[in-house]
Amino acid sequence: MVMKVKIGSFDEKSSSEIVKALKSAGVGVEVRRYVELMFFPMFFVEGRFSELRNKYEETELIDEIRKWKGYLDLAKEVETLEEFEKLVEEKTGEKWVLGILYDMLELNGMVDGNEVKDPPEDPIIRFPYETDEDKAKKLDLKERLVVIADVFYDVFADLEGAIFNEKIAKLCEKHDEILGLLMIAEVAKRLLEKLAEGKTDIEELLSGGKFEFGEKVELRATREALEAVLECLEEVDVVKIKRGKVSLKG
Repeated sequence: MVMKVKIGSFDEKSSSEIVKALKSAGVGVEVRRYVELMFFPMFFVEGRFSELRNKYEETELIDEIRKWKGYLDLAKEVETLEEFEKLVEEKTGEKWVLGILYDMLELNGMVDGNEVKDPPEDPIIRFPYETDEDKAKKLDLKERLVVIADVFYDVFADLEGAIFNEKIAKLCEKHDEILGLLMIAEVAKRLLEKLAEGKTDIEELLSGGKFEFGEKVELRATREALEAVLECLEEVDVVKIKRGKVSLKG
């Protein structure tokens, strides 16, 4: 069984770039697509713009209220949802803003199929506001649990393809997400160095789980992790494990 190292969880574009980079270095890759649910208890500002303006005129919230009103007004400059999405991303640089604005479009009856209508004269404004519970009560904010479902991609690399692979270090210059793979490959090499010194007792090898990488990085591997690395070295026919002993082959 090929030992895997999890590189991380990414969106589709990032995962594709990392997979392409690993494959170019000759490392086997596995990608698992999944839906993740993320739970966020949030406080919300909600109401007609005129009401909110009067209620929060003398508070820190007024600038936020006007900002979201401005985002909603962008609908006046477009005709379709696609155009609205593109314009919002250009103006804000934030994709998550769209989810909140879509809710506001619907609250204000501004969506008709793919068509986006102009906002009403006094639109409903609703957006999350990060604060503590005491302050939320003083501001009379509404609380709700928001659950976001999104697709992510787990990327796994084959450890055996990275252990003696000189290209991995170069890849890390552009893709720091791969650094963990490089470090585990280095752990495998250091275990081999210990074997070369004559340390063949498996319990002794598995007990040394602290590895220094320069002055600022320290990796601590559990016994199970080191055991997995040794099994990988056995799979690629570099070591032999038998009766509590480990030896180099060849």
